[in-house]
Amino acid sequence: MNSWLFQGNPKNYQVRAALHHFKSTSQTTTWLVNAHSKEILEGDEVYFWEAGPMAGLVGWGTVVTDPLMVGLERGEELFVVTKAKFDGLRLRVRIRVEGECYCPRSELKGQPPFSNWYPVARGQEGTNFRIPADVLPELQRIAREGHSPLP
Repeated sequence: MNSWLFQGNPKNYQVRAALHHFKSTSQTTTWLVNAHSKEILEGDEVYFWEAGPMAGLVGWGTVVTDPLMVGLERGEELFVVTKAKFDGLRLRVRIRVEGECYCPRSELKGQPPFSNWYPVARGQEGTNFRIPADVLPELQRIAREGHSPLP
């Protein structure tokens, strides 16, 4: 099993609102797979990161399908801001959203092990990042044990 950070930009997709909706309705959501398409597999653990001015860890879930060419799930279009980035059949995974949280990048980026991990420390652009073994336990703890729900 691998663990991934899936990043979304609120300029393109309302990440927090979508996570809340799909968690509360128990429907799966999809996420684009722009990198690691042969490595992201059903059963993998996913942590959601929102980019932008309020960047931070915003939730977690489980990949429920291997990458496949599919369109948006029913209801996802409600959260799309930039339609051209999401329209049509694209390589995506389906994900079961299991939790919501909010831990801002500003709080994480100066702390080991995040201070040396480029998606948090430098705010690197991208959609899918492998979570290193030294980062995963701390990310799991923060997500599940004590950070506030989405503001």
